[in-house]
Amino acid sequence: MMSHPVAPLARAALLAAGGTGALALLVSTLAAGRPGFLGAALGLVVAAFFLFITLLVGRLTLTADPNVMMTAAMGSFLLKLVLFALALTALKNHGVFEHVSTLAFALTAVAIAVTTMAAEAMAFLHARRPVWDDSVVGTR
Repeated sequence: MMSHPVAPLARAALLAAGGTGALALLVSTLAAGRPGFLGAALGLVVAAFFLFITLLVGRLTLTADPNVMMTAAMGSFLLKLVLFALALTALKNHGVFEHVSTLAFALTAVAIAVTTMAAEAMAFLHARRPVWDDSVVGTR
């Protein structure tokens, strides 16, 4: 049985996010104690949520026309930017950043974003089959 075409990308992204998140939690805890751990944990949660949105859009638009797929990808990118700004504002207004290391939060979120993008790109390059398939366009 063949796996889902997006599965290798999702697996690579999740492994990269988990490994980077664990390393960030360890380093942040050693460097800044409890605030570092909380900042890294918050960065991991935020980055994982946005990773989930990316994988969900990829899964939902797999059989769509390439124009629809690109529109959905760009729309999800805009949605993630708006949600990230709203999340940061809400966290700041509720005083969360008074108890966590903002440096650990920012570095963890950026590191996870970079490593998951790199892992997805490597998985795509090493995949032996296309992620988008002309034969199933319009079928579900």
